[in-house]
Amino acid sequence: MDLLEREQQLVALAAYAEDAARGEGRLVLVRGEAGVGKSSLIEAFEAARPEARWAWGGCDGGLTPPPLGPLVDVADQLGGELAEVRGAGATRPELFAALLRVLDDPVRPTVLVLEDLHWADEATLDLVRYVGRRLRRQRGLVLATYRDEQLAPTHPLRSCLGALASERSLRRLDLPPLTASAVARLAVGTGLDPAAVLAVTGGNPYFVTEVLRSPGDALPSSVRDAVLARVATLTHSARAALHAAAVVGSRFDPRLLAAVGDPDADDLDALVGCGLLVSDGRDLRFRHELTRRAVYDATPAHRRTDLHRRALVALLADDRRDDAVLAHHADGAGDPEAVLRHAPAAAEQAAAAGAHREAAIQLERAVRWATTDDRVRADLLDRLAMEYSLVDRWRESDETRRDALALWQRLGDVLREGDDLRHLSRAVWRMGDGATSERLIEQAVDLLEPEGSTPELARALAQLSGQRMTTGRDADAVEVATRAIGLARELGLPDVEADALNNLDSSMLALGHDWGDGLRAAIAIGVEHKLSEQAGRAYVNLFGGLVGSYRLSESDQLYDEAMTFCEEQDVATYGNCLFGARAQGLELAGRWQEAEAYSRELLAKTDVSPINKIHSWVVLAFLDVRRGAPSTDETLAHGFALADGVGEPQWLVPLGLARMERSWLAGDLDAARALLQPVAQLVGHGDPWTRGSVAVWQRRLGLEPGWSAVATPFDLQLAGKHAAAATKWEAIGTPYEAALALLDDTDEDGWRHALALLQRLGATATLAWARGRIRSAGGRVPQSRRPSTRAHPAGLTTREDEVLRLVAEGLTNDEIATRLVISPKTVDHHVSAVLAKLGVTNRREASDALALLEHGELAAST
Repeated sequence: MDLLEREQQLVALAAYAEDAARGEGRLVLVRGEAGVGKSSLIEAFEAARPEARWAWGGCDGGLTPPPLGPLVDVADQLGGELAEVRGAGATRPELFAALLRVLDDPVRPTVLVLEDLHWADEATLDLVRYVGRRLRRQRGLVLATYRDEQLAPTHPLRSCLGALASERSLRRLDLPPLTASAVARLAVGTGLDPAAVLAVTGGNPYFVTEVLRSPGDALPSSVRDAVLARVATLTHSARAALHAAAVVGSRFDPRLLAAVGDPDADDLDALVGCGLLVSDGRDLRFRHELTRRAVYDATPAHRRTDLHRRALVALLADDRRDDAVLAHHADGAGDPEAVLRHAPAAAEQAAAAGAHREAAIQLERAVRWATTDDRVRADLLDRLAMEYSLVDRWRESDETRRDALALWQRLGDVLREGDDLRHLSRAVWRMGDGATSERLIEQAVDLLEPEGSTPELARALAQLSGQRMTTGRDADAVEVATRAIGLARELGLPDVEADALNNLDSSMLALGHDWGDGLRAAIAIGVEHKLSEQAGRAYVNLFGGLVGSYRLSESDQLYDEAMTFCEEQDVATYGNCLFGARAQGLELAGRWQEAEAYSRELLAKTDVSPINKIHSWVVLAFLDVRRGAPSTDETLAHGFALADGVGEPQWLVPLGLARMERSWLAGDLDAARALLQPVAQLVGHGDPWTRGSVAVWQRRLGLEPGWSAVATPFDLQLAGKHAAAATKWEAIGTPYEAALALLDDTDEDGWRHALALLQRLGATATLAWARGRIRSAGGRVPQSRRPSTRAHPAGLTTREDEVLRLVAEGLTNDEIATRLVISPKTVDHHVSAVLAKLGVTNRREASDALALLEHGELAAST
């Protein structure tokens, strides 16, 4: 049937292809419900572009997706370097980079099609992220299709698309249902009422096609009925072949179907001829997954079991070692031995490719069938719990690990029992129960000590040092970590050495000693030995250390590297932790709107452990307090509910400072002093930055500072050199701290600058307090602008506002001049005026300021 009402989409695809040919690659997301014609649209576009090199890869909804299945498909089609590196067992980053080079062909345009991303494995979604972020200066065109109906909020594809939302290479193409006019054209000559067809199908092209193709005069009540009505007209042998094909998969080699269903050539010709199957040259495929599912569901259960068994036998006889496919058919065949042989192997392959969610699915399958051997079942449960932990599913990890622990206790295996206690300690900590976590890790060490120098003891000691580090007992942490490092080197355990170095270096930071080399060494060990968990955790602690010591430019430089690693290696636990810590860095840097956006995005996720959400509550607490938001009480309550459960100073101190600051801004100094006292007790001998923050607040509230050895900006404030401290804070890039330092001083010029900083931040509550403090000190508060300059929130003229918006789009001055039909010199003047009125120094900051203006969070510089 004709491709109707898709002219606009085809024109858009042609434009994107021209962009790609100029070296401005495009990732085009083709979105629509099942059956709306996504593949048909791209096939029509392919027919119009025969000069291009095309490669198609698809995600299979009929089985647990193998890692990077679409990449395997396109590697076979594209050949060359991509096929070579894949055949050589390249790593994921090497495969991704090779694909990008293949796409950037200067001679022949390349179009890569990735179908059905809603079924993609996590590694494939990482590939989409990787390509999407780097395609802007490439020649390739990537067309990715996905269904948007019933896509759960927690679906990994949503996170992938959200991460790409701001990429300049991204384009979206939505496919609507057919109109009544189009349905009427298609229904000509069928004898069916077009209005009735439209009512039954909703204008979905696939549904319309199936209904119009169904035999008989009656209108079927569903597409399933339409498909099955057409199947009923086939010969018995052709129906049997179709049922076998539905079990084999969405796309398959005809030789495999021959081994499973034994169809003759006439049967296959009939299935292709009636449109149920489509020939792609070498392979056959169902014209639509909905067709395959309708046929599969209609296949009697006993017949399905037999067909899965036949498929399993055929694949094994052909020596095709795709363990994911073999595990799928073994499961369908009800063959426990085959499931337990292939599902764990498929899980291992998935984990090696960074597809930990798919690894978990395969291990869940294996656990279901492991019912006769306690040791085998316990080992599978341990592996499953580990995969859950890597994707931040800590509750499931905890429950699974407890089941394994009970089996190891029953078997009397002390080493595995101790190791599971260690893992349980980590799981309950992630869920916010610090006291139980401490008890479990101490219990593990006590149980393992009598067994001698074992790997299990080394790992327990490394984790115990981490527990001591996070609870502020840093001297103990250094001692235990040093012992763990010695044992790790003696036994050749790079994972333990990396973990212990991580803890040791983090404690050195907290003790005020030189730090950083140990964390970088931990990252290097993790990368060298492919220990994604250890490297991911070290990246998180290095990034957090840089933020916590106000080395914000360095943390910015590290963030992309660290997040790319976590995404490529599919260690969501540490990716989520980085995401939360990033919000803290943005808050310190005065990029409050971004900090809030990061925090709220993380809190909106349902697959994030409680411990990874505390960062977000800390950031939102400071923002709410300083803005005087109505949600302040609720935000602080959420934060403290989590922090109290964990019981660690790293969370309780900043939340305590936020609560104290709220009382200070309200003018209740007695309450502020009372709230500061327990915070000071928690800090103890903490790092010089945390000590400095608390000491300055003690001085500000009329108390005697508890420490003198503090970081430089704070020691300047304690010495009464507030202007110098403010200069240092601004050099660091922390405007709020600079404003508070200036307000501690007595200089009126400094006060006015502080007001400008606070106004630019949108710190409404702090700004009101500052105005009152200046008035009470006899200073002059700048008057509000006259009504004539108040029309624009930042005092910009209409032309300046136009220029600002074009700057935010990324246009150069010459491009703006062309757009507005004015001279480049005039644009230069306008840009200078805009930067001055916004109180910013560059175009990126101006773009940030526009976003604040649009949310009512910024006024003109005072």
